[in-house]
Amino acid sequence: MAGMGPPPSGNARRRNATVAMTRLPAGGRKGETPRWPLLDDIVTVAKRDMAQRQADELELALLEPDLA
Repeated sequence: MAGMGPPPSGNARRRNATVAMTRLPAGGRKGETPRWPLLDDIVTVAKRDMAQRQADELELALLEPDLA
């Protein structure tokens, strides 16, 4: 039934409130790109380093089969 329950609080936030939007220029960004603000993901960095090491070892094995 409509009208049942306590009256709404005057300080309550709307559930369907809109989020403030930033308008971006159509011509794109001017100037240098800012530095990425997040730290490197250490798991991804470790996987990358291990893959690079394995690639280096495989390349060495192809170039110098006597060393492998």
